[in-house]
Amino acid sequence: MHTPIIEFDRISKIYSSGAGAISALHDVTLSIAPGEFIALIGPSGCGKSTLMRLIGDLEQPTSGTVRVNNKTPRQARLDREYGIVFQSPVLYEWRTIRKNVELPLELMGQPAAQRRERASNLLRLVGLGDFGEAYPHQLS
Repeated sequence: MHTPIIEFDRISKIYSSGAGAISALHDVTLSIAPGEFIALIGPSGCGKSTLMRLIGDLEQPTSGTVRVNNKTPRQARLDREYGIVFQSPVLYEWRTIRKNVELPLELMGQPAAQRRERASNLLRLVGLGDFGEAYPHQLS
């Protein structure tokens, strides 16, 4: 038996709102094996996005544990063992294109010179090398 690539063990997530507590996930246990293909299907509000945010270290569970490659999501993220592609484009309007590309590296604590070089290389790779100092609203 292989160690799961992603594992949720008795995960619960409760959000607080003005209307009170909202339980997005309750006691979810799920193991995903390496190479396994899965789909999260369900109605709006059933917790699909919450599960993805927990894997991505964008949120923490209220209770239970999440493991990615047998590490915490944070450690797997810092070790660059996965990437995130958002459903909708997520650019901060007040940051230049280059600064938006640098953001994950900034959050990982990478030095500014390394961030700038890596972001410039990535922008050139996708044909946006000349637009690093533009703002999102300036691109089509």
